[in-house]
Amino acid sequence: NRHEQASDHYEKALKFMPDHVQARNNLGNTLQALNRHDEAIPRYQEALAIAPGFAEAHNNLGHALQALNRPDEAIRHYEAALAIRPDYAEAQNNWGIALQAVNRHDEAIVRYDSAIALKPDYAEAQWNKSLALLCLGQFAAGWRLYEKRWQRKQTIALPDFNLPLWLGPEASAGIAPRQARFGSYGASHKMGSRRSGLVSFMRSLRALLGAGTAGAGTNILVQFEQGLGDALQML
Repeated sequence: NRHEQASDHYEKALKFMPDHVQARNNLGNTLQALNRHDEAIPRYQEALAIAPGFAEAHNNLGHALQALNRPDEAIRHYEAALAIRPDYAEAQNNWGIALQAVNRHDEAIVRYDSAIALKPDYAEAQWNKSLALLCLGQFAAGWRLYEKRWQRKQTIALPDFNLPLWLGPEASAGIAPRQARFGSYGASHKMGSRRSGLVSFMRSLRALLGAGTAGAGTNILVQFEQGLGDALQML
């Protein structure tokens, strides 16, 4: 495993250069890639003890805390990262994800908008904003941005179902009943706190399709990442 090998190399490097903050940050990143978030946290804290102004370490520490379902602590580090680097779009996006994890969708949208203002082609932030909009019932705007999922770095390939893609209630007019498909959710979700957002999204979708819209009565195929069965049972 390359991540295991990388962590070993960083550990060895730090024995010779214990004050190398980038090596400590990178070690934390490799541990997170191995889902060892609790072990990554001390590495970022050590880096920040040496270099308090290391914005990337604050952002990465926030990500590790969020992965352990500690969003309030994560937000403090995203704020710290942005105090150091106001143009840090990734920290704005991660802050939004943390807010969305505790159902503060309106506040999350503000963070996503800030990230997009800094990086207009930031598909990850645009897609996250779409989920927040859908959770708030703002379907027209949410569905439009939802298509940004195919531009995300983690996106999976669009399955070939040989059926038209349903893009929302407005686009579904004219699509024959039982002849539409809904694109896959689109990406890996490593943080369990995102599952509550998924449940809210699916409830919104169910309400939309049952509200007498043009999409009512349509068969919807939703493809999810493995491991989300528990979340779906909550519907």
